[in-house]
Amino acid sequence: MMKNKKDYEDDGRVIADMSDLDRPSISNLFRKNREVQTEEEPVQYTKEQTLWAVLGALKAALLVGFAYIFGLGSVILLMYLFFKKITGQ
Repeated sequence: MMKNKKDYEDDGRVIADMSDLDRPSISNLFRKNREVQTEEEPVQYTKEQTLWAVLGALKAALLVGFAYIFGLGSVILLMYLFFKKITGQ
């Protein structure tokens, strides 16, 4: 037999504030001031700053790429030496 369910009665209390669900951002959960923030103007960089930012990103990418190439080359060299020793050549 099923239990009789009581009708739900709203007493007006707020258990969980659902007003920020239209903006799914983790920063909204920890923000104390719940006012809507206006978007700021984008920062305008000079040509020299843009050049240095691009060169810095290129340097970081090349560093990671060379690390992968060095690691892969080391593995290939070690495998070559290992199999050369096993086969006795």
